[in-house]
Amino acid sequence: MLKTRQRYVGTGQRTLWVLQSDPDDSHVYRGRIESLAKKSPENTLFKSEHKRLAKFIQSFSKTPQPDHCEDFARVYELGGPTRANCVPFKEYYNRLQPGCRWKNQLLFLSGYPSAHDLADIGAHYGIEPAFFDSHLSFVDGSFTTCSIHPAHHSLPSEVQTIFQTSIMSVGGQEGDRTFGDVLAKRVDTNRRMTEYLRGLSIGKGWKPYHSIVRGMEIHDQHRFSIDQYVTILVARNKRDMDKWIVVVWIDAGADLADSCIGPWLSSPYGTASVHFRPLALYNPDTFYWLRDQAEPPTEGYPKVHTSKLPQTISALVRTYGESLNPEVMAEDPIYALHEVFSLISVSRAYYLDMIASVLNTAIAERSSKSSKKRTDTREVLIHSHRLLEHHCEQICNSLESLKSLQLAGLPRSDSAVAQSALARIVQDHEYLRMSAERMMARCSNESTIIMSEIGAEEARRGIDQSRSTHKVTVLAAVYVPLSFACSVFGMNFVTINDIHQGFKLWAIVTILVLFLSFLLLVWDLDAIKKIYRKEKPYSIDSEIENWTGDVARSNFSRHTVDNIPVNDLRGKEHLFSFEKHGFAVVEMHSAMKYEDYEDPAMVDDVYCQEIGSCVLKYLDAAAVHIFDVNIRRRHPDFPHTEAKPGMPVQPAARAHIDGTQKSLNDVVEELGLSHHKRFLYIK
Repeated sequence: MLKTRQRYVGTGQRTLWVLQSDPDDSHVYRGRIESLAKKSPENTLFKSEHKRLAKFIQSFSKTPQPDHCEDFARVYELGGPTRANCVPFKEYYNRLQPGCRWKNQLLFLSGYPSAHDLADIGAHYGIEPAFFDSHLSFVDGSFTTCSIHPAHHSLPSEVQTIFQTSIMSVGGQEGDRTFGDVLAKRVDTNRRMTEYLRGLSIGKGWKPYHSIVRGMEIHDQHRFSIDQYVTILVARNKRDMDKWIVVVWIDAGADLADSCIGPWLSSPYGTASVHFRPLALYNPDTFYWLRDQAEPPTEGYPKVHTSKLPQTISALVRTYGESLNPEVMAEDPIYALHEVFSLISVSRAYYLDMIASVLNTAIAERSSKSSKKRTDTREVLIHSHRLLEHHCEQICNSLESLKSLQLAGLPRSDSAVAQSALARIVQDHEYLRMSAERMMARCSNESTIIMSEIGAEEARRGIDQSRSTHKVTVLAAVYVPLSFACSVFGMNFVTINDIHQGFKLWAIVTILVLFLSFLLLVWDLDAIKKIYRKEKPYSIDSEIENWTGDVARSNFSRHTVDNIPVNDLRGKEHLFSFEKHGFAVVEMHSAMKYEDYEDPAMVDDVYCQEIGSCVLKYLDAAAVHIFDVNIRRRHPDFPHTEAKPGMPVQPAARAHIDGTQKSLNDVVEELGLSHHKRFLYIK
């Protein structure tokens, strides 16, 4: 057997584990991890966050007979014109010979690990402990029940060669449920996932190659999704810079029905009622499904076991590389990961398809007149928006990780196949991100519409209630005055027969009280105050020829307000801005003299041009068009003057607007400015 040693190199961010030699003794690897995990910020400046890995190895490495499953770790040795064979890691390890030539390799880890396998693999390849530690996030005891990554942010320079993301599997369950059942199912699923993750953290009942599920979401009466991690490491052999190892650890391993049971198998109908949508990868040359098969199709595929609840993700290990160029795979580690990235993209596309289907079903039920249906739809929209927001964040993180891999200085192939493959992956992720953002916007818009519909329905209900109240008010307006009159005349201090004209007097008082009651009922004080309810306010300030006086010059009244404080604005011009206060003081130097304002030509040719240039510069506008000019000159009797022929336009005594929306639209058409999208009318 090949004996080895390990070399550890300190870097600015963390300890770098270099693929230096060929170790066989995993005890050195375990000891190094335990030593790093014991360091604290008090005695070292460098990060050593390997406590989860150390805890896992310490808890499970004391077993007399180590648990082992050959399906947990499988190796592809790359090189040559044909597709590489997939062999178990132990088989590959046992047939190694001293001095054998190192080849570029793909190592797949599937499902729940064994501490002995992790130590052996880590020792043989010199795997960076941060890779194992990041995938073992379930060991730290944080039992989150939603599909979300740990809230830990690492700098891109620290994790350039470590990539972690999620693969969503979309599933369905049979059975008839109402929306209330869905809400109860979500609560029960959260509780069951907490129990599942607690058992996962302590390893109770778990065996190597068991499939791991990180989170589960119930979407509607029949559809759910589970979240599983994929962690990728790309490392270079420092002895031979052209050689590298790619490690892919996926949570999907054995059949879910044969692994530890979670809430996805809690259906009363059993496993037969639960199914997952199979994933399909596509390329221009082949189209194939990742699925379990009864017999291996070609030599080099491992034996496939029959399944009760299969996941097509686990078939990736057995069928890897069918759509890839073997020679380019051996040259380019990023291209060698193309099918992994494609599977991640496909799973996210299927997830978005499922969310879109859930939204379409929920929005279709919005047309129902039932307010409960609308409320249920809004709950679906809010829940879907939260999931889409997290999904969009994951896609953005994947895009950043792809950029980091390109900057990691890894060997790259110059072939067009490798370059186009990476471009397609980035393009797919950009498309998925935009799709998620559009669906988030749709959720927000539909939720706003539903709230508006609920508000309108409440308003209609209030109107109907007010009509019923109005009827009661009318009846009360009749009966209350009658009761009042009868009560007054029914008092025992004197009988009605003793009163002169007694019955006639009662009738007169009753009619008078009824009249006053109806007057108060129909008397709208607000309508009396709003004299302009049916007519817009207007004022005619200019002289009208042949005016007979049959039309009033104004339909509103004026009153003078005295003692208005006036402040000096000089020296404070900078305190006011057009955007915040609606006005601004702008310094402008004019060539006009006082007497030049008597000349209309000077006003048009000089003053208007100066004003236009000043406004154009201040507002940074595309164009300024001056279409109306008035020169106001104060009369000695202003403001107590009436407009007379030949009198200059007087100063305005009130804030006003000379144009309506229609008149301004006409001006825009006359000036030929309709091609502009935005206008600002300045008085």
